[in-house]
Amino acid sequence: MLKNDISAIEEQFKRDCIIIDLRKEYPEKVGEENYAVITDIPNDVFISKYCELLEVYTPYLVVGTYFLEILGDYKAIEYKYEKRTQRKGMLFPLDDIACLCFPELQLPDCADDYIIGETKRTVKLALEQLTDIQRERIYMKYWDKMTIREIAKKEGKDHKTILESLRSAEKKLRNIIKIPPQ
Repeated sequence: MLKNDISAIEEQFKRDCIIIDLRKEYPEKVGEENYAVITDIPNDVFISKYCELLEVYTPYLVVGTYFLEILGDYKAIEYKYEKRTQRKGMLFPLDDIACLCFPELQLPDCADDYIIGETKRTVKLALEQLTDIQRERIYMKYWDKMTIREIAKKEGKDHKTILESLRSAEKKLRNIIKIPPQ
């Protein structure tokens, strides 16, 4: 075979298939195949046409182009899982399939529970450092969802007095909890 024929066959080979190095793509892979050859040409035709070029990739696996769609879905799921792990700070990463197969693995996210518990304790301690009147006004505003005018009407006070009291209480809470002003 002439050198020009070989380069023409190599060019055609590159157009007819995609080669994926499974060792690099999936370092923890299981199986003998080191490469995935992706093509829509039937296996027997493809292998007979490119048997010499495929020797470099032995052991290999020949799959159809549908594999690219599966690969894309897999990468999207992996990306989503990685982002979820970063966002939630999962202590023991379990994949969704493992949790479906073994429901006993589904545990509440203990890191979130811990953070929520610590936040509640911090807020409770901060509220205890307010005066009784400030604490009651904070409760009315944030828990009972009352407006400043409604609180003023309930207490029989001027709304500016209530506003100043709430501002003072909120400033004190921010300093205790170490939240920057909004």
